[in-house]
Amino acid sequence: SVGDRISRWRISKLLGRGRFGEVYAGRHETSGVQVAIKVESVDVAKGRLEREALVYEATAGLPGLAGVHWFGRQEGVLALVLDRLGPSVKAMHRAVGNLTHDELRLVASETLHRLEELHGRGWLHGDLKPDNLLLPRGTTALKARPDGRPLVHCIDFGMSLPLRAGTAVTPAARRGTLGAVRYASVSNQMLQPLGPRDDLEALAYSLVYLHRGQLPWSHLSAPTQREKFALICQAKQAQEPPQLCAGLPPSFAEFVRLCR
Repeated sequence: SVGDRISRWRISKLLGRGRFGEVYAGRHETSGVQVAIKVESVDVAKGRLEREALVYEATAGLPGLAGVHWFGRQEGVLALVLDRLGPSVKAMHRAVGNLTHDELRLVASETLHRLEELHGRGWLHGDLKPDNLLLPRGTTALKARPDGRPLVHCIDFGMSLPLRAGTAVTPAARRGTLGAVRYASVSNQMLQPLGPRDDLEALAYSLVYLHRGQLPWSHLSAPTQREKFALICQAKQAQEPPQLCAGLPPSFAEFVRLCR
C-alpha cells in the first residue's frame, strides 16, 4: 500500500497492475531518488521476478536497460527496485496518434540495438510489445536525444528465456504462446523452438501497430480463446510482408520477410 516501505524505499503510488503483480512508484528514504518497485506475492510467484532479476544482472551496464537498486523478499512479497523511467511507446502513441516514418525508424533502430545486446548476453525477451518499450522520464516527443543517450528502453523480462547456441531454452511441454499473442511470431504461436528472430518478428508487428493504430488481426473474435488464437495465427500467415507493411518504406516489409 501507499506509505509502506520496501527495504529503504517508500511506496508513493501505484503505477500499474498486471497478471502477475504490481508496479509502484517509490522514493529512497534518505536520498530521495525516485524508483519503480515491481512486486509479486510469494504465494503466487512462479519464478518470473527471479528470472527478471537474472536478466538485469546479465545486462548490467548496457544502455537502454534500467538499473537495479535492490531485489529481495519482504513480508510475503518479492520486490525488484529499478530506475524510474517515463511513459511507454504505447502510451506515447495514444497521446500523439500514429507514428511518422521518422519516428518509427527511430523506435526500430533503438529497439534493435537493445535486442542485439540482450541476445548477445544470452537472453530472449519473449514478450516484446509497445507496452514494454519505455521512454525516459519527462519525454514528450519521439526524437533522438542530442546527448546520445538511449531514447527507447526495454523492460519486463518476466517471460525471458536463456539462449543456448542461438535457440531459447524452453520448457519441455510448452502449452501456449509465450507473451502477448497479438505481437507473437508465427513460430511462437505454433509452439516451435524460439530464437532471436521471434523477438524481431514481434518488433515488426509492434512497428506496424504504431504506424496504423491496429493490426489486421486486432478485431478477430471466436467462441473460445483457443479458436481466436488460431484465427490470429492464420491471419498472420496470410499477410504477405508488402501487404502487412503497406504505406511504409520497403525496408519494413523486407525486415518482416527476413525475420520469417
